Amino acid sequence: MQCLTVDQLFYQFQLNSKLHFTGRLDVKSALGHAWSLYFQLGHLIWAVGSINRFGRWYCSLGQFCPAIPVKHVWPPRQAQTGQAPLLWEYLTLTRWIKQQQISRDQAIPLIENAIAEVLLDILQNAENIEQLVTTADHDSPEEAIAAISAEKILRETLQFLEVWCDAGLAHYSANLALLLKQPEALQQQASPATYLKLKSLLDGSFTLRRVAVATQQNLRVVIYSFAPYIQRGLIELQDAPNPQADAVAPDTDQVVEAPSRQSGPIARQALILCVDDNLQICRTMEQILTSAGYRFWGVQDPLKALPTALRQKPNLIFLDLVMPVANGYEICAQLRQVSALKNTPVVILTGKDGIVDRVRAKMVDASGFLAKPVDADKILGTVQRHLRSGFAVDPMSKTRRNHEHSEYSFIG
Repeated sequence: MQCLTVDQLFYQFQLNSKLHFTGRLDVKSALGHAWSLYFQLGHLIWAVGSINRFGRWYCSLGQFCPAIPVKHVWPPRQAQTGQAPLLWEYLTLTRWIKQQQISRDQAIPLIENAIAEVLLDILQNAENIEQLVTTADHDSPEEAIAAISAEKILRETLQFLEVWCDAGLAHYSANLALLLKQPEALQQQASPATYLKLKSLLDGSFTLRRVAVATQQNLRVVIYSFAPYIQRGLIELQDAPNPQADAVAPDTDQVVEAPSRQSGPIARQALILCVDDNLQICRTMEQILTSAGYRFWGVQDPLKALPTALRQKPNLIFLDLVMPVANGYEICAQLRQVSALKNTPVVILTGKDGIVDRVRAKMVDASGFLAKPVDADKILGTVQRHLRSGFAVDPMSKTRRNHEHSEYSFIG
């Protein structure tokens, strides 16, 4: 087979549905790429591809399952040789659901997204497809998380590809990430607020699909908005980084879960975001909060505050007042303009404690104002006051907090 047509793919999906096929459909290209689609009783349940496999997996976790601490989700040791089990991610999701770490409602959109990305890869590589093979009852999971219509998701993927091509991007992979190549030219054509927002997203790690999620914009609008800048070379499309490319569990082939101090599911633990350009402040906040049973995410680059908050969906945000490029007031105002973060408690951290600063904090709808230096009792008291009920934590003594190691890292 030299060229896979859409009609052939539809026919195969219709045949699988008619025969209530359970098994795997393997697709291989002449360029060395391979994809596997898993069916159960004629419905799609999972898909995996060789192109940036684990990079996509970790990005999907951050988008659909933000309560899972990605740093502690290791790929199997076979990932080093490219021989990782094809169902590893799916079985991981199944285990998390059984352990109540995530809900089925969280897993389903992640699965649909994974299938759509694999189908998009196949369609964009159709002219190089050389093999299409079905294998019945091969490694199929005993129980499906969701049964997805293969024909329906294929039609939706074709609609996306049509928009992609209409925007003049047919020669680019839709899975490439955006990198700002000519910031000065973009700055001249956009407002200061828009430029700062775009600059934080165009760091080579966000695809157009993820930009749409981060900005809560229609994907079609995002594609058409960015297409002219891509075609003129102001923005470059490049391979997205794999955040765990070299991270493989040292002593096991199984998933290494983050240890938890709580008996309840991890999704019940509150996530605290700290935005502070001071590395030592971030480390101190991390130690205080994780030792008390909270999850922590730190950001030192103020331009990454908004996209990180959108991606991680924290339950409370500590925001430094004095930072380069954008100060705490400006970032707080940006956060309040996003509906998903409008009611998230935002506490301003500052070395100043004047009446003017407090008034300005109220003007940008900050939830609180906490003077530095950072004090464990004040931090924990502030968190407890602002968090909603329902997040059980394990308060610890100061002695224990001082001797515990923190479990969650921050990004610089």
